Amino acid sequence: MNNSYTQLYETNNAAIQGVQLSQSQADALAARFAETFNQLGTPKFLSAARDLFADDLYVNDTLSIYYHFKDMMPHFEGMNQSVSDSHVVIQHALLAGDSVFVHWKMTYTLKMFGSKKTMSSYGISQLKVNDKDKIIFQQDYWDASNGLYRQLPVLSGVYRLLLPLKQ
Repeated sequence: MNNSYTQLYETNNAAIQGVQLSQSQADALAARFAETFNQLGTPKFLSAARDLFADDLYVNDTLSIYYHFKDMMPHFEGMNQSVSDSHVVIQHALLAGDSVFVHWKMTYTLKMFGSKKTMSSYGISQLKVNDKDKIIFQQDYWDASNGLYRQLPVLSGVYRLLLPLKQ
């Protein structure tokens, strides 16, 4: 199997079937998603994430791909230590087949190299849930280049030189 980003998405999107939701259930899922990530940087985040995600899953958050919640926990633990003041606002949730596409804006404070920087980004997460209402599929669509890397103290200069922001 070709392990390209595109192939992994196509394979997992076809293989993982979510429960068909109503629009009100889709809106509730989007609200739970935001509520969970609004707790990022607090002691409650890890248990909230545990309640949101299934054990076996496919999560591609643009930076990493996970197939099991236990493998995602170190990533979440690291995020929980380096992020504070997380605020996720749902723009809207669109129901399409067994997927809910959640359009969000996330603002947070990143602690890095002894300093803090407030950052924000828009994105969309494609979510599928199982019959226990836990996420079994998440594919994030957000611009890590502009939403994260261009805002980091060291990397921002490199990104500006290599990939100028088109106006």
